[in-house]
Amino acid sequence: MNRFNLLAIASLSSLLFLPTADAGIFNQSHHATPVLVSSTLSSAEIRQLAQAITVRVLSVHQGGSGILINKLGQTYTILTNAHVVNSKGAYRIETPEGKNHPAVVISRGDSLKGHDLALLQFNAKENYRVVPLATTNSSENQEVSAAGFPFDSKELVVSRGKISLLSPQPLVGGYQIGYTNEIQQGMSGGPLLNQEGKLIGVNGLLNRAILNDAYVYQNGSRPSTEQLQYFKQLSFAVPIQTLAEIAPNKLDSRTKEQNQQQTSQPPATNNIVDKVNNIAEKITVRIDSKNNGNGSGIIIAHTGQTYYVATASHVVKNLDSYEIVTPDGQRYALQQQNIIKPNGLDAVLLKFTSNKTYSVATIAKYNLFNLRKNNWVFLSGFPGNAGGKRKFTAGSLWGKEKVFARLDYCDFNCLSNDGYELIYSNLTFPGMSGGPVLDSKGQVIGINAAEEDQKVRQREDYKEALSDYNQAIKLQPNSSIAYASRGLVRFLLNDSKGAIADLDRAIKFPSANTSLRYKFFSSTVYSYRGTVHEELKDYQTALADYTQEIKLDPDQPIAYINRGDILTKLKDQEGAKADYLKAIELYSNEIKLVPRNAMNYFQRGLVRYKLKDARGALSDYNQAIVIEPDNYVYYLNRGLVHQLELKDYQAALLDYNQVIKLQPNNPQGYFSRGVVHHQLRDYTAALSDYNQAVAKDEKFGAAIANIGHIKYEKGDIQGAISQWQQSVKIDSSAAEPLLAIAVALYTQGEQQLGLNMAQVALRLDKSWADVAFLKENLWGDRLVADAQKLLSHPSLQTVRSR
Repeated sequence: MNRFNLLAIASLSSLLFLPTADAGIFNQSHHATPVLVSSTLSSAEIRQLAQAITVRVLSVHQGGSGILINKLGQTYTILTNAHVVNSKGAYRIETPEGKNHPAVVISRGDSLKGHDLALLQFNAKENYRVVPLATTNSSENQEVSAAGFPFDSKELVVSRGKISLLSPQPLVGGYQIGYTNEIQQGMSGGPLLNQEGKLIGVNGLLNRAILNDAYVYQNGSRPSTEQLQYFKQLSFAVPIQTLAEIAPNKLDSRTKEQNQQQTSQPPATNNIVDKVNNIAEKITVRIDSKNNGNGSGIIIAHTGQTYYVATASHVVKNLDSYEIVTPDGQRYALQQQNIIKPNGLDAVLLKFTSNKTYSVATIAKYNLFNLRKNNWVFLSGFPGNAGGKRKFTAGSLWGKEKVFARLDYCDFNCLSNDGYELIYSNLTFPGMSGGPVLDSKGQVIGINAAEEDQKVRQREDYKEALSDYNQAIKLQPNSSIAYASRGLVRFLLNDSKGAIADLDRAIKFPSANTSLRYKFFSSTVYSYRGTVHEELKDYQTALADYTQEIKLDPDQPIAYINRGDILTKLKDQEGAKADYLKAIELYSNEIKLVPRNAMNYFQRGLVRYKLKDARGALSDYNQAIVIEPDNYVYYLNRGLVHQLELKDYQAALLDYNQVIKLQPNNPQGYFSRGVVHHQLRDYTAALSDYNQAVAKDEKFGAAIANIGHIKYEKGDIQGAISQWQQSVKIDSSAAEPLLAIAVALYTQGEQQLGLNMAQVALRLDKSWADVAFLKENLWGDRLVADAQKLLSHPSLQTVRSR
């Protein structure tokens, strides 16, 4: 399964030289769009900051949240609520990456003049982030974010809302900031942040508090009945200024360097990313329709009060009422005569008139295929399900040849016929078509025009595609791309020998060409040929292909991963480890360049998982989720770490719940959650999830087989056999359901038939003769016991020993 969303973009160079009367009157800017640095952080950046500075405060009796507010040497100071640390006993601080540190309470409650605040300290060599403190007063209606760890969640919760009340008189405990954010039990002691990511208060008083005594002023007076009802609708925080007033020495220890660093830099961000995002915000428009959803576009030129917007042609292909929504929220009706459609491109120009001034994109003027390193690109647009909010993603740019190994069966001609010339790995969402693709300078290099699934899925008939490539080779018998494409189709049609023959010829033709483009192309063909040899279990030849891929393109981490996997199969653990570590090094280098590319964290997490570094993998998946919280694949893989490596089944369930929430029609989320319920022997919940998976995909053999396992444990032998038979029909080479049927038949007295089927199953995969392996794969006590009886038969000993 491809882990990248590969997208094609239409070349802007073609669009900008249209043979129209309007083409000659564009006043394009040849200078970079001015960058206006804003101190306001996006919701993703706020979440990332909260993730870095919020900790768990743990004890034997209770727990809560806390805030990293100071570092002096190796000593960190945590701010929390006094009621979080009001019990006797030892305390621990769980830092963002999951480590636990012994902590001591240095001030609380009475020593802080009765305010619901407390300070703890712990020592650590690690470099943790310290929260920036607000230096200006808060105001009502100001947007704020509240963070903390609810008791029933393994994950940090960040809720957004507004300040609704700034009480002149503090309530008992020092509570003065009333806000609309939802606060849960366990989030007490967590931070309340303003839009600049600065700490303005400490969460502590939940909305809808049961006891009216919580709403008493410090001077002993009480609010009116009407005020009380209003207060109960709000959550409350103790202002950070309160700590500064009652214990200034606790904050004075922050070094000048710390204060400057924490208040001047946005959280875990990159200047390049911020600058490009600011540019993208000013040139990206939304294109709304009455009946066909929305798309995106780019302001690329203007003359007088007439502005020109480039977008993908399919965004406005239907007869409909369209509006262009500019960055300032203004709407401009689009007339049909103002849609300019050039032939042969999936791109159009739109015109609108305004007396307002809008920024115009700067168009890149260089050869994109000459890019070799640091070829980062950024995508801006308006997802249809985001409520009008713009999304900005980072990724890598690949040329046509480089992307060959990522396209399933469409040759590059099926893209270039519509003007598609470039491929990149950015995540995209419906509604972002037509938006700009920008380089690291904020220059527009293309239009986001087609998602892989949209263009490539049009040619799902492999045999028809094969016929097309046969014809292409007749017309161009020396076309390396045609042979490579046909080889890929043959591989997908299970013609491995034919695939290798074509890939051999694809490599042969450009061998004398030393240009970078052909080196990239050859490296990806070697990669695919290695994949075919690996499928044929010809590991030595696959190893040679992956080694040649690395020789041609030594900076691609996926090549080292592929070779590491082969070395693992060849029992060369040291060699595999060296390749995996090299892949991690390359991903780490990319993360340093663009720290907000979630895919790099995710890929590095996958490699760390291969190295059995569960905590490292978990940390990378966490970071990927902070950056891209809507990508279900990240939750799916994090769930596997929680489930298989850390045995934290509740955390795994939370992850799989999120997968289902994001992808309610994806069977994998239900199956994975069903497996956890199965492991916990909650058969009712497991069956429900497996049935949901099968309802989404009637050929989900693993789910069907697992239903059989549960039925067998419940004594429904015939029902179990029926399930396993269905699984065999889906995949006749699957050893597990065959062996399960053999066990059932043998137990019911059909011993010879059972033995015969068991021999077939074990010849397919003798791993299933291992009882421990059966248990790992959710065979229950009853099924395992009956399997042991069958497997102990002398006639199976020969098969098992081979």
